[in-house]
Amino acid sequence: MLARKLKRKVNDSIKPRFFSNLMLLVVFAYFVAHLVMGDRGLLAYSQIKSKHEQLSAKHEMLVAQRTELENKITLIGNKSLDLDLLEQIVKEKLNYTSQHEVIYYVN
Repeated sequence: MLARKLKRKVNDSIKPRFFSNLMLLVVFAYFVAHLVMGDRGLLAYSQIKSKHEQLSAKHEMLVAQRTELENKITLIGNKSLDLDLLEQIVKEKLNYTSQHEVIYYVN
């Protein structure tokens, strides 16, 4: 009889401790899962970082194109007119040629 009472006391004291430890484990697993896979987790951070690198490279390319166009605009401007550049642009964009030029089309 005494053994049964002691066994019950041991079992009764183990059950609450087991469930509290289990609940702590579940809560910890929940936070770890959100840390890794959440909207602002590690996976989302790596995706945002790669997107940022792509956009930064595109931005640098666009800045280079803009400076090139700005240089062309200053060369065509009224103060310093570069006739060779103007002739090249007219030939490329408007398909004009001079009388002495021969054009060969290759298929």
